[in-house]
Amino acid sequence: MKTSLRKSLLLFSLREQGSLIIAIIKNKYGWRLTEKQFRLFLEMAEYTRLIESGVHLVKYSSHEILTELELNGKSLRMIVRRHTSDLEVFKTVILAEEYKQAAQCLTENDDKQSYIFDAGANIGAATLYFLAFSPCARVIAVEPDKENYECLLRNIQINGYEKQVVPVNGALWTRDTGLKIVNTFRDGHAWSLTVEEVSQVEQAEFYGYTLEKLMASHNVPYLTLLKIDIEGGERFLFIEQRFLSTIKARVNALVLEIHDEFNIGNRICESMEMLGFKQTYDGLVSLFVRSQNENVSVL
Repeated sequence: MKTSLRKSLLLFSLREQGSLIIAIIKNKYGWRLTEKQFRLFLEMAEYTRLIESGVHLVKYSSHEILTELELNGKSLRMIVRRHTSDLEVFKTVILAEEYKQAAQCLTENDDKQSYIFDAGANIGAATLYFLAFSPCARVIAVEPDKENYECLLRNIQINGYEKQVVPVNGALWTRDTGLKIVNTFRDGHAWSLTVEEVSQVEQAEFYGYTLEKLMASHNVPYLTLLKIDIEGGERFLFIEQRFLSTIKARVNALVLEIHDEFNIGNRICESMEMLGFKQTYDGLVSLFVRSQNENVSVL
């Protein structure tokens, strides 16, 4: 048995290891696996591939894996929950470096204090990624879902970023109001949760805040980078003049995932152009950068 396969087996409980050994034997001889064996087998294969790519994996609890790797010369540790979308988030943000172009905005700002706003922080992957490139940056990380938020807190803690990252269990919104989680967007998993306003205060699961309010509350004078991935919620923000005015006055670069299900892409691009931003990257995420001679970090 290969070393990477043996290491991946250790990430499972003893009972699961027994099921996996049987699954490995069955697979070798072409015998049919049970549904449970098949799911475990796929999970083990995923861990094996990660280990072979250089990621160190450790069993953190019965339902969590601790990932460890070096990124930009710095150690990065991240807890991912089994049977959730966490591992896909890790692969997309950390391994595939979804925000690589956005991180360049931070390295180009080395001579000034960097401020980052992570809207839709999930379990903290983007926050940790950005801090690998700007370790002295201050970050406001906003995440509405309680379970995602609790994992975010632990990922901040195990990397020693408690003094730099301000976690907020809430959402970036058009106004200060009560909100609730909605899981009807895309696959409904932890990385696809969106929010909507409630009609009565007692129905609120958490609160939404304006960008201006959150920046003022945490003494953030400007944003070197504003990251937004809020599962379609951007369609409400980019029709709100107050939000656009804050971007114009206080933001140097914006990176966001545009969810085309809501046909908002063209409007966002046009709005950013009117605000004096140039779209410098258009991939899984879009990056808009203010011209250097209009940089707002002097505020």
